[in-house]
Formats: sequence, C-alpha cells, structure tokens
Amino acid sequence: MIQYAEEFARRNQYPSIRFDAFSMNDTANAVYTKKGYDLVGTVRFRKGIFNCYEKNLK
Repeated sequence: MIQYAEEFARRNQYPSIRFDAFSMNDTANAVYTKKGYDLVGTVRFRKGIFNCYEKNLK
C-alpha cells in the first residue's frame, strides 16, 4: 500500500507524501521509519497522540 501511494504521488508530481501513525503502534512506526519516512512532528486527536511522518519524493 505504501508503494502504491508513493507511485501515485510521483506520477502526479507531488513533492512529498505524509502518513500518520498512532504513537503507541510500534509496528506502524517502525515500518514508516524503515521505508525512509522522517518523523516531523506529532498531532493530538481524540484517540491520542499520532506521529507524523513525511518523505520527500524529489
């Protein structure tokens, strides 16, 4: 799914792509880091704190 999203973004000339992951979801956080996404901040939603990841596509 991540690969598809990245390919779609590149085809449509997006400069970057962003994903959020629940801060307590160690698996999701590890996947984004492993795929080259940088932790750029956090955001608080009703369900808790989410980590914000971004990858530059250029």
